[in-house]
Amino acid sequence: MRIALTGASGLVGRWILCAARAGGHDVATLPGWRLGDVPDLAGCDALVHAAFQHVPGRYRGGEGGDAQGFIRANLDGSLALFRAARDQGVGRVLFLSSRAVHDGHPAGMALPDTLSPLPTSLYGQVKADVDAALAAMAGPDFRTASLRPTGVYGPGLPQKWAGLITDFLHGITPQPRVATELHGADLARAVLLVLADPAMAGSYNASDLVLDRHDLLAQVAGLTGCDTPLPARADAGLLRVPLCARLARPGLAARRRGAPAPRPAPDRVGAAIIGGTPPTGSRQLAAAGISAQFGPDLCVLSSGPVPCAFFRSYAACPLRRWPAAFSHAGHSSCPQRSWRIAGGFRLVRFPGR
Repeated sequence: MRIALTGASGLVGRWILCAARAGGHDVATLPGWRLGDVPDLAGCDALVHAAFQHVPGRYRGGEGGDAQGFIRANLDGSLALFRAARDQGVGRVLFLSSRAVHDGHPAGMALPDTLSPLPTSLYGQVKADVDAALAAMAGPDFRTASLRPTGVYGPGLPQKWAGLITDFLHGITPQPRVATELHGADLARAVLLVLADPAMAGSYNASDLVLDRHDLLAQVAGLTGCDTPLPARADAGLLRVPLCARLARPGLAARRRGAPAPRPAPDRVGAAIIGGTPPTGSRQLAAAGISAQFGPDLCVLSSGPVPCAFFRSYAACPLRRWPAAFSHAGHSSCPQRSWRIAGGFRLVRFPGR
């Protein structure tokens, strides 16, 4: 299948791009396209719309001080894109919506796939409006659907927990919070499942684990030895938890046979915390005389030489997500030696420290 993908370089889009290519699909990333433009979609079988214009780092409240510009780009721009797809013969369109369309429902309520939206933010309202407008465009030769994921986590930058973890490592105990989370790789698989669904239509929820900050930061403390007090557990009973019945339908589940089994959730969370290293990785680092500090970058500090070959062999371990290739970013005359990892993280050695 030839898939046109908007937002391919974004937090969600890069996961979709990787999964689609790994699945043998031909992906057009529409270089130079911006919301409001009319792209050339000739020859594309499907369109996945993952692009969304917002203030960096903010989704709810992502309009900043320009609500009309936010609506113009994300609502009007999305509808122009969908019309172009329909007019150019694209057969399937999937919009990356959000669980934020349901923020107005009562605390503790389960959220089925078919639940009507009740947003409380402009972000949620625009997502809901795009959902509805796309659904109204559907026809026999133009299948449409919206995927409503919850919070997305995983290795790479921007790292959603970088600020939280950095503050914790500097002695700040955050306020209690619990949330629903979805690994980026699972979101990407959900996108491909929906595109392959013969009955593709309407909306699909996408969610996985319920994660408390207490448990997240307990893993950080275990990895780093940080003694900052952990936050109290939040009340998970107040969460609005998405139900994912449509993605779990037997017809769709059968399409996943032969795919690699997902890792246990705690291990995958640990991998996301430090850019790809599961919790057992800290013991290997300690055995090599290396201490580690985790934040927006992964900094490895050692009192002695740490050969780059160590990191290459460590990265080659099948349970690790670090890529095996590093580019040397230091200089022989500098006390700091660093190896930048493709995911945006950095390994740094300070000789003699």
